[in-house]
Amino acid sequence: NKDIVSFLLKSGLPSQVNARQEQNPKLQNTNLQMSRPESGVQNPNNPQQQKPKAQPIRAEEKVNRNAECPCGSGKKYKKCHGS
Repeated sequence: NKDIVSFLLKSGLPSQVNARQEQNPKLQNTNLQMSRPESGVQNPNNPQQQKPKAQPIRAEEKVNRNAECPCGSGKKYKKCHGS
């Protein structure tokens, strides 16, 4: 049993290592092709071309954690609805 297990473990590892080595050059070539900007396409990493993100519009002010809860329980917001 020990011989069979050791044979299977020893024979299985090199094929996995070879498969990983074959995949790595493919991934590196793909990354090089994707990172090169094409003509006419804007670069999203350029801070001059990025638009600022729109902030959500709040109808009411944000409740402070230590203020009374707006539900009317008399507890602090952090002890009532804030947790």
